[in-house]
Amino acid sequence: MAIAIIAITIISIVMMGLMIVKSLCNLSVLSLSLSTVRMRVRRRQNGFKCDSGDLVLDYTRRRQAGSRPPTMTTLFLFLVEVVVDRWSMVRYIVISELLCSMALIDFTAFCLAGLPTKRISPGLPSERSQFDGLSKRPLGPPHRKSSLPKHQEVKRRFLEICDTTFSEEVRAALRLPAFDSYEWSDADVIHLMQTMFVELGFIEKFSIPVDTLREWLYEVYKHYNEVPFHNFRHCFCVAQMMYAITRQANLLSRLGDLECLILLVSCICHDLDHPGYNNIYKINARTELAVRYNDISPLENHHCSIAFRVLEHPECNIFKNFSRDTFK
Repeated sequence: MAIAIIAITIISIVMMGLMIVKSLCNLSVLSLSLSTVRMRVRRRQNGFKCDSGDLVLDYTRRRQAGSRPPTMTTLFLFLVEVVVDRWSMVRYIVISELLCSMALIDFTAFCLAGLPTKRISPGLPSERSQFDGLSKRPLGPPHRKSSLPKHQEVKRRFLEICDTTFSEEVRAALRLPAFDSYEWSDADVIHLMQTMFVELGFIEKFSIPVDTLREWLYEVYKHYNEVPFHNFRHCFCVAQMMYAITRQANLLSRLGDLECLILLVSCICHDLDHPGYNNIYKINARTELAVRYNDISPLENHHCSIAFRVLEHPECNIFKNFSRDTFK
């Protein structure tokens, strides 16, 4: 009985202390899952980068502004770590209330994730740029993926041949499911993709500028990684099969031009920036994408995100002449 009374007294004191700290801080209340905080802390301790953590980004900005969390927070943060490791029941009752304070979230990133305390110059490349790029949607078009010498050579070759037309034999073979893409170079494959849009009449029907289409196809090519399977050749194989089905089953008249355009573009973009590992690995390893998308189809969400980010560049936006309702 005495032990129970002591335990209740301690819990009551802790709860009162938490409410006092929360009142003194007088900051906005945020809804933050404890499991998410601890997952990012463990990732940091295990050597993973925490670039996508919003709490890390917020801490970095506050450090640059010269602000400091309240000193009392340190004591309660230490209590949080002890309680979380020991009492699973209190974890969901007390600690969730504790982490509602912005100051405590700030200090969680600082004390547990082990971030640098040195001020960062806004004009120099640094970890801050990584936080801003991964944790917050940019206000303008995002930074493009860098072109490697191989990419530049492929683009040069593609621009040399993009105004030419394949023979009727090649175009007829392209309409068949058994088309073999591996006898063609990367520049030729991009040209074949352009041919699909031309043959289906999408350039005229949707007022797609040819230069914009070519720039978009190159950006798509550049955003596919050199991984064993989910690479640019795989992208072309899926898109070419969709093109063959569209021609063989006459989907243009059955589904409509817009639906067929969406299908083709989706096939081309469906594995953009694939890292070569599946969702199960990403989730179990607690990687950047798994944390960002809360373990819900992280790769699929990432592919879609990259596709729309590429389209944010005006010179790559093949839908620039769509009406607002059509684009939605």
